[in-house]
Amino acid sequence: MITDWCRDRYEYFVLLVGMVASAGLGATPLAFYYFFGKLVDYANDPDLPDEIRKTSYYFFGIAVVGGISAWLSNATFLYVGERVSARIRLELFEAITMQ
Repeated sequence: MITDWCRDRYEYFVLLVGMVASAGLGATPLAFYYFFGKLVDYANDPDLPDEIRKTSYYFFGIAVVGGISAWLSNATFLYVGERVSARIRLELFEAITMQ
């Protein structure tokens, strides 16, 4: 019984990591739009090349965070889903053989 609780607790932690990664993935378009809007605000500014360079670094960072968040979200949800489905199959097999 203790092992079931620990296993479920581990899966809850992995799911929490996946949900945080999904929130990060959902925030990436908002960050992109925010920095693109700031870039449009600098359209008539003489420091436009510097702002374009700085904003391109932000875009690169947003892309990296979005990619890592997407991978982490998919990996955690698939991992927990496979563990849960294997446990359900095992419990079903045990129930059938006990009958």
